[in-house]
Amino acid sequence: MKNKFLVVSLAFILLFSLSACGNKNMENVDSNNSTEKQSTSETENIEKQTEQEANSEKDEPTSIEETVLLENEGLKVTATGIKEDKFLGSELNLLIENESSDAYELSVDSLCVNDYTTNALFLEDIAAGKKANKSVTLLNDTLKEAGLKTISKIDIKFNVRKNDEFEYVFTSDFVSLYTNKKDSLDKNSIDTENLILEQNGIKMFVGEINENSIFGKEILFYTENSSKDNVMIHLDNVSVNGFMVDTLYMSTILSGKKSLDKLVIVKDSLEENGIDKIENVEFTVKVVEKDSFETIFETELILTNFK
Repeated sequence: MKNKFLVVSLAFILLFSLSACGNKNMENVDSNNSTEKQSTSETENIEKQTEQEANSEKDEPTSIEETVLLENEGLKVTATGIKEDKFLGSELNLLIENESSDAYELSVDSLCVNDYTTNALFLEDIAAGKKANKSVTLLNDTLKEAGLKTISKIDIKFNVRKNDEFEYVFTSDFVSLYTNKKDSLDKNSIDTENLILEQNGIKMFVGEINENSIFGKEILFYTENSSKDNVMIHLDNVSVNGFMVDTLYMSTILSGKKSLDKLVIVKDSLEENGIDKIENVEFTVKVVEKDSFETIFETELILTNFK
């Protein structure tokens, strides 16, 4: 009887111990789950905060610090701000002050946006002793083609001449402007696989064909200039599918900069030769120094095939 009582007592003790261990384990599991949930929640909050900060910086209006771009011969040009425009292009606002006794004509000699050479709409007269608020339009085409969404850096230089003279009085030095988005300089999205030329610090890549241009058909070229020269590039002796065609192409690329340019194959020329689809294009490349027009090099015929 004693033995039976002892066995029953031991059974109760064992059952109680297992129950206690089970509760303790459950408490540990609940504690671990709670910690994991808290850690996950904290991570999600950090990710959301980072995303919100990135979007906030992206949505923040582009701005620059007021900067003197030119000060010579009594003429002073100051960059005062940027006005964003999603259609034609953003505008670099300028204050022009002429404290001299001469009337001047001011034009943009060279302009780069995010290290891409681009075109600028700017030609202004400023009378002696007067001031003017004007703006340089930064055309959007180049930025869009390169897949760049923000203006991070602007490089600009001006030509100045008197109104009654043909020769320039002087050309200003390059001045670099960095915007409040300088830390988010985009990388281009250009396809750099189709290299067609690498010579004297000039690298050219051929890109896609635009079949829907009102001028005809357009072929995109991406060029990098790592040479010491500011250059102009000409494409000559152009033929499409073996037929000589009329084209439009102009490219100016500053030292250390890049450029996106379109070879326009004139619509009438395509129609005259019955060309509906571009299968191949052949051309020569001539590179000249920008100011002296001296030839740096000229290539043999280059053939590019398209699928």
